[in-house]
Amino acid sequence: MPMNGYSDESTDPSYIPSNAAGGEHLVEKYFKSLQLIDSFWKRWTQDYLNLLRERNNEQHKNARGAAQRAPVIGEYVLVSEADQPRGCWKIAKIIDCIKSSDGEIRSAEIEYLNGFKTRRAVNHLYPLEEGAANLDISNIVNDYPFVNAEQP
Repeated sequence: MPMNGYSDESTDPSYIPSNAAGGEHLVEKYFKSLQLIDSFWKRWTQDYLNLLRERNNEQHKNARGAAQRAPVIGEYVLVSEADQPRGCWKIAKIIDCIKSSDGEIRSAEIEYLNGFKTRRAVNHLYPLEEGAANLDISNIVNDYPFVNAEQP
């Protein structure tokens, strides 16, 4: 310590400059930023995400990925099964479209690759690809015998 009782500011570890003595403004800025983040998050979850959900519901009235168009006889489809993961759904061919009393096609008669025939609701049929009605997939069954091997 110098003789006059004052320490050299640059070498005194306990020295606090006058402009840094009050950190209250930093604490205030911190809490203000937390309020802004909370406000943004509330608006994000309440307004924007709800808007996206409503828009999605308007655009996609059917089950996720279900055909928005009428099925075509001869078209190959994946048949959804509630107890099976999507990768295990079986392939079938639409052999007849069944109209309801109001004239809409609501179900179809399908034939699995093993020859088993049944009816399924259209919202459980997922087209393999647009324009696949003329596709011959018999070679798939011959090359991959495990495809639809068991009866549904």
